[in-house]
Amino acid sequence: MNCDQATRALSARADGEPTNDEALDAHLAACPACRSFDESIGLIRRELRIAPVTKGIDVSDAVLGAIKVPTAVGRRHGLFLSLAAAALFVAALSGAFLLGRNSRSTALEATAPAPTPSVEIEERSVSPVFGAALAVVWTRDELDPAVVAAVAPAVAEWSVVRRETVLLTRSTSEDGSPVDVIAEGWGIPLDVAAVDPATYSGVVDGAGAVAALRRGEGLLGETSATLRQLGVGATLGFDGVDIVIVAVVPDEVVGAAELLVDEDTGRQLGVTTPRYALVRSDLTTTELSGVLDDAGLGDTRVRTEGETAWLRNSDAVLPQVFVKQEFGEFAVRPAGDSFDVDPVWYADNIVSTELPGLGRLNCHKSIVPLLEDVLAGLDRATVEVMEAGGFQGCWNPRQVRATGDLSRHSWGAAIDLGVLPDDTATAQRIIDGFTAHGFAWGGDWLVPDPVHFEYIGTSTD
Repeated sequence: MNCDQATRALSARADGEPTNDEALDAHLAACPACRSFDESIGLIRRELRIAPVTKGIDVSDAVLGAIKVPTAVGRRHGLFLSLAAAALFVAALSGAFLLGRNSRSTALEATAPAPTPSVEIEERSVSPVFGAALAVVWTRDELDPAVVAAVAPAVAEWSVVRRETVLLTRSTSEDGSPVDVIAEGWGIPLDVAAVDPATYSGVVDGAGAVAALRRGEGLLGETSATLRQLGVGATLGFDGVDIVIVAVVPDEVVGAAELLVDEDTGRQLGVTTPRYALVRSDLTTTELSGVLDDAGLGDTRVRTEGETAWLRNSDAVLPQVFVKQEFGEFAVRPAGDSFDVDPVWYADNIVSTELPGLGRLNCHKSIVPLLEDVLAGLDRATVEVMEAGGFQGCWNPRQVRATGDLSRHSWGAAIDLGVLPDDTATAQRIIDGFTAHGFAWGGDWLVPDPVHFEYIGTSTD
């Protein structure tokens, strides 16, 4: 019996299914990793408590039927698999997996606030000026304060958005009933934004609920509220900090964040890094870019309404709330330079297969058919070039080094090739093949990653 068979047998035994106990026990006696997995089954279980959607969410049956409901993290019994056991399981299926690329030390815990930026950006109270166009500006990793200083004289109004990934450790419905019940040391990663209510509501149309935000209060976007099964009056807990939900608003109002709070509450949660600025201006994208170029800030992204689906930094990727909607939600546990992932979600969603040009890979089950379509549309010579260049991986739970956000590899919804061919025509055929089937190409990003492709759900067909 190998490790792959052993982990499957242990899961089956935990569910009360018959197993070859003699062979399994013999393997456990010789394999520390599988013994550790066996111990985790007995030590860590999560309780299921589902609360009804509380008032504040108006979602029709048709909408619910259209949403792909993710694995209910914290809402059913589940087992937590250590990353060591998961890596061993993956290795047994597909050989060594490259975990080191773009990884960094995990710092997701909400109890360790990030340091306040050395250069503070002063906000002001404003009146709405929704006649001018809304635009977003950002620089790599975090917003350069010089950007706001440069554009402020040229725009009508502006507001800075701070954003981090924070671990949700519990939640309750309006009546206090537990909804998310999560094992100690684990948490559900949430994309949390923090803003100055006065300036933000003066810039973003429909943000009246933001203007009334107070410390300890938060807003959920509609998709986040549906995902959480929570509404007005619910409480989200972040390891010592409780946030009461006072409104559920359209995703556009919160920039597709999962939770939006005021800056004071953001500091409690460790959400202190400025990521982007929203501005109201009569200037075009070209004119705004010209202002930044004149200030020596040419390495800045500018997008206006109509040019991008979501006015937020890193607009070329799918916001995390929609990644969860598409591929499911999982709890994580920080573990050294990476994190452990809920093995129930893993077992339900990650599959191992072999594809021409890529070889053996482990991806989300929804991604595999798309990859098959990409490869089927490429000529044999191009596929052979891809095969010669190698393949770096698909499912790989890790953070983006610069921002702390979860990489889409954590869902098995992104792949990295070994290299992109030097031949321009061949490289373009590969890029076009992926983008035609709903993938974004990392080569166009502010921080280019030319071997990276990740699902965004928009094709060029």
